[in-house]
Amino acid sequence: MKKIATSSDGRLEVKFNALGQPIGDASIGLSSFLGPLVREIVPATITDWRKITPGMKEVLWKSVQARYLVEKDWEKSYIFKAMTDLWRASKSRLVAKISKAPNEQERIKLRPDNIKSEVEWRAFVREKTSSEFKV
Repeated sequence: MKKIATSSDGRLEVKFNALGQPIGDASIGLSSFLGPLVREIVPATITDWRKITPGMKEVLWKSVQARYLVEKDWEKSYIFKAMTDLWRASKSRLVAKISKAPNEQERIKLRPDNIKSEVEWRAFVREKTSSEFKV
């Protein structure tokens, strides 16, 4: 993501095929850009993607538009669907790490940078390690 963010090539045009999927060189950079972006902006402690704030959505979309030429509503829909999937996958990997951590101290160390409150993180960990969640 650092390479993409610091590149001076200007905004890259993303081409889409007939199925509405990104293709070409810019599509590779776009998919590499979206994962870290969504992990940095959207905390894993949010219970449902549909509950992210309009401010977060705006930051995500402006960040994508700052680097890529994507303007159409259907392109935006595709990109947000991809970000939804990437966020869920990263959250799932985080929960797996929490489950494998041998003790509470190790679980606390797993807190992502975008979760500022230790109380919020501890509540998230408690929920994901509960017997109800495991069922």
